[in-house]
Amino acid sequence: MTQTAEEYEELWKNTALRYSNAIAASSNPDCQFSPIMPAYETKGYLETDPDAPEYGEFVIYHDPSIENIYHAARGLKQAIAEGADVYGSGIFWWGTFIMTEPDPRDHQDYSHAREWWLTEWVNNSTSSNPPTPTEINS
Repeated sequence: MTQTAEEYEELWKNTALRYSNAIAASSNPDCQFSPIMPAYETKGYLETDPDAPEYGEFVIYHDPSIENIYHAARGLKQAIAEGADVYGSGIFWWGTFIMTEPDPRDHQDYSHAREWWLTEWVNNSTSSNPPTPTEINS
């Protein structure tokens, strides 16, 4: 499990390199590797086990201030720079990612994720608007 943006980028880089190498060594080296970058809201649960150290706390298992297109794209670009053969990349929760207004179910606004996707991935550039917890979890 990753706790920081740097760890998440490293996870993406290392995983992309591992899968790319596995495909190259497989019996089907023409297979095209296209990982799916995350675009989703905060997910977690209220810990109800009185014996758990987090008892009574909201435990986050998907943190979009860390797990997001910005960090995934940066890790994936690092992997490509180190030799990973990446055909492309998809977007997790495409239907909510492409909404032009905040999601009516939870009011999550994906405009920042679309900007990161265009800047970091499509244009292979560097975003001047990196993620901050306040903008993502607002």
